[in-house]
Amino acid sequence: MLFPLGIYLGILYKIKRVQKVIFIVLLTSLTIEILQPILSYFGLIFNRSFDVDDLILNTLGGVLGFLVWLGISKINIVNFGKV
Repeated sequence: MLFPLGIYLGILYKIKRVQKVIFIVLLTSLTIEILQPILSYFGLIFNRSFDVDDLILNTLGGVLGFLVWLGISKINIVNFGKV
């Protein structure tokens, strides 16, 4: 789910370190997972629960998106923001 976030972090915020991307994507995924039971309790969304697997897989997806962007930008197929 967070694969595009990894790409956006590289393009929009020009982050070059994988550690920063891991931290940001992990916090984003953790926020989503914490909000699911809260919103479910108040009836704003259907019954959802906190799932550690989602946390791990969403973080992995975001980092994978960043690594794909990093690989593409290194081989200069696309010059992001360079005129």
